[in-house]
Amino acid sequence: MITILEDGRISDEFVLGEMPLIYSDAIVMWPDEYNSYAPEQIEAMKKARYDRWYQAVTNPPPPPPDFGEPSIEGEV
Repeated sequence: MITILEDGRISDEFVLGEMPLIYSDAIVMWPDEYNSYAPEQIEAMKKARYDRWYQAVTNPPPPPPDFGEPSIEGEV
């Protein structure tokens, strides 16, 4: 859904994905910038955001390594 925000920017809200992984976001730009893109480019931006989000939630980074308790130099 495309709306005009109070400050004049365009908000192009979108939802992508399938249950249970549903992504909801909005492309927000000034009208001149938004209108400078072809519809295919806007759709590609939406897909790229979804793809990055999907990677983050389905492949989280590994936990940091456990180096044990810190020691104080010179301690016996």
